[in-house]
Amino acid sequence: MHYRNMINALAAALLLAGCAATPTHQQTVDASGAARAAGPQFEQALGLMHAQHYSQAIPLLEPLAKTQPGLSLVSLNLAIAQARSGNDAQAEPLLRQVLAQRPGNAVAWNELGMLQRRAGHFTDARQCYEKAVAADAGYADAELNLAILYDLYLQTPAQAVPHYQRYQTLAVKPDKRVSLWIAELSKTAAVRSVKGSPQP
Repeated sequence: MHYRNMINALAAALLLAGCAATPTHQQTVDASGAARAAGPQFEQALGLMHAQHYSQAIPLLEPLAKTQPGLSLVSLNLAIAQARSGNDAQAEPLLRQVLAQRPGNAVAWNELGMLQRRAGHFTDARQCYEKAVAADAGYADAELNLAILYDLYLQTPAQAVPHYQRYQTLAVKPDKRVSLWIAELSKTAAVRSVKGSPQP
């Protein structure tokens, strides 16, 4: 279907832009509180991440993660920088470390879900996204990731629709593309329902 190509394009765009763990999400890269406690080197790394220069942020974050292992915000951002640089193997243990310290960190669960999806572990990815949503009911990107997982990877579009709808409700501005996907999936479900109805 044409809308599936659109979904794939958006999913790729989200990954490249880091939108699935968007820098505007307060748990991730907000330069306040714990971020300031990590010092100016961390704030410099955050600036690089905001500019999507993830590989340049890594050498700034790595020594901080070693000297301040209890500061989960540093490890989380290092994990994101590693993942955005194509280093999933380095990102995963960092995310699990963050979640061991803070099991309710929605961004870490969402990031881990993306790693699991890329590895082809779709059931694990679903569980991670669900934990992200449970930890933060207002986390729009996790809802979108869960919807796309159901739609494209688990091939259960009917389960995707409520998550697409929830994403639209949470998004700062509803996405016209997502509205088209909802309409397409709803129409497909209606056709299947008619075809599956018993004949008189």
